[in-house]
Amino acid sequence: RNEMTLYEMTQEMAMLQIAFEEAIDPETGEISEDLYERLDALQEERGEKIRNIGMWIKDLQGDARKIKEAAKIMADRAKAAENKAESLKGYLEYCLHGEKFSSPEVDVFWRKSSSVEVDDDFILTADDEYLRFKDPEPDKTKIKEALKACIDVPGARIVTKNSIIIK
Repeated sequence: RNEMTLYEMTQEMAMLQIAFEEAIDPETGEISEDLYERLDALQEERGEKIRNIGMWIKDLQGDARKIKEAAKIMADRAKAAENKAESLKGYLEYCLHGEKFSSPEVDVFWRKSSSVEVDDDFILTADDEYLRFKDPEPDKTKIKEALKACIDVPGARIVTKNSIIIK
């Protein structure tokens, strides 16, 4: 017998259950032994297939968790290296006081740049043309609280979903 997918097994089991009902001998009430055996075998195959898929999902979830942990460790190391480089850069600025330095391996020089700095209370006194405003976004926590309290919130609803859990 060739390898069946879980979907194909489920379809065949449904067909066998229909055949099961039709295969009852009206006089004796007996059912063909072959039908019993095939249904039992399919249920076993299906159970094994579901078990294997579940185990595969657990393996993939474990891999994803390990990859995320490794990525976090690498991101933390990168951030530490960036912070150390910034600290050393500040130290060089202090030591060189604008003086250039050159060697075969490294050049240190200065470039003028300009940027805008604003006072802490700038937002309170500035005209709107000098401010950026974020687009509003729904506060789903408050919306959910209102809906649970039977308050009508047009355009919002609570949706119940089923989520499969593999442990």
